[in-house]
Amino acid sequence: DLQRSLRALARRLDERRRQLERFAADAAHEFRNPLAAIRSAAELALGASVPADRARFLGAIIDDADRLRATVDGLRRLSLAEARSVPAAIEAVDAAAAARAACEGVKLRSALGAQAGEGARRLDFSVAGDGALARTDPAALDVMLGNLLDNAASFASGSVSVRVSAEDGRAVVSVEDDGPGIPPEHLERVFDRFFTWRPGERRGAHTGLGLSLVKALAEAGGGSVEASNRPGGGARFVLTLPGARAV
Repeated sequence: DLQRSLRALARRLDERRRQLERFAADAAHEFRNPLAAIRSAAELALGASVPADRARFLGAIIDDADRLRATVDGLRRLSLAEARSVPAAIEAVDAAAAARAACEGVKLRSALGAQAGEGARRLDFSVAGDGALARTDPAALDVMLGNLLDNAASFASGSVSVRVSAEDGRAVVSVEDDGPGIPPEHLERVFDRFFTWRPGERRGAHTGLGLSLVKALAEAGGGSVEASNRPGGGARFVLTLPGARAV
């Protein structure tokens, strides 16, 4: 028994070591581009004689610094989730109420972005379904729903819909948008760390960590998340979590 236990422990440690090696390699690769861009922009700013050019280069440095900060924050949350070391306060959470609160958060962020000059599109958000309780960490659920809704809103042309249901002792949350959908060749990659597919958008606007974090948090809490395309067009993400009984 001791030999079997030690062998299982060794396998888990080896897998953790490989996971850390992959994590470090991915992080190093992702940091390389913005660091190089910051260095180039700084050199150009030092040599710029026109104030407008200098301001443009300094603005590029700020943008890449913000991207690095977002990447570091995302990697920290992702590493904690993948290591199953996120402090969890497991509760019975009303999934529909959490979805409605998350929708309000997305709308607020969109409004703030419009005020900052980033532009805004009018999107309609709807949440259907009541009575589904998820046995989960409320903070983790907020992050998962927020990331799924932010992703849907970034692709939607006019609407994002959420449907909440209780199925076979599980709480199921489906997030759909009316955007272009996910190319078939990318369906298996959307949850990969640093993967992002946004034609026509400048590189670096998104870290490619949001959906990875959703997957890691869902699995850490005994759930799952899947991506597919709607028959009528657009993408669908289905988050499944352990259910809870009403008290």
